[in-house]
Amino acid sequence: MKKETALPLLGSGILSALLLLGVVLLWDTTNALDRRPAAQDAAQTVADASPEPSTPVNVTYLTDARCPDCYDPAQHKTILQKAYNVTIGTEQTVDATSPEGAALIETYAIAQTPTVILSPEAGTYAQLVGVWQQVGSVEADGALVFRNNAALGAVVYNDLITGTIVRPEAANE
Repeated sequence: MKKETALPLLGSGILSALLLLGVVLLWDTTNALDRRPAAQDAAQTVADASPEPSTPVNVTYLTDARCPDCYDPAQHKTILQKAYNVTIGTEQTVDATSPEGAALIETYAIAQTPTVILSPEAGTYAQLVGVWQQVGSVEADGALVFRNNAALGAVVYNDLITGTIVRPEAANE
């Protein structure tokens, strides 16, 4: 008779332990999601609280004549204006094969063309700066250089390091 009562108690004990473990794991996961570095919280608070400035940002579109199938870097303009409320100032298009383009490539160690270079005024747009580290760099002179063409999806671009035109599968369809 003792064996018969011990088994259900053992089973309910194991079930209770598993249930408690599940609650602890759920609590820990929830807390981990809520924990962000203090600097990130502060930056987000500033970004949320301050309206975006209307400081005009000058844009240089660096194209590449060696790649007629490459994406049009002017598509960055729509993204900047619609997603980040950036006011566009002057715009210029420079080809990578020109002396001015070669100087930009050297100055900013550009590895992919086409690309876009934003004037230092872009640094006043907190939301833009907050995500820029995922797609580009902020240079010593304050310019923002777009560096991650793959972030645009399946676009054709020139990899200057390997000297090849990158044609993602979806871009060929």
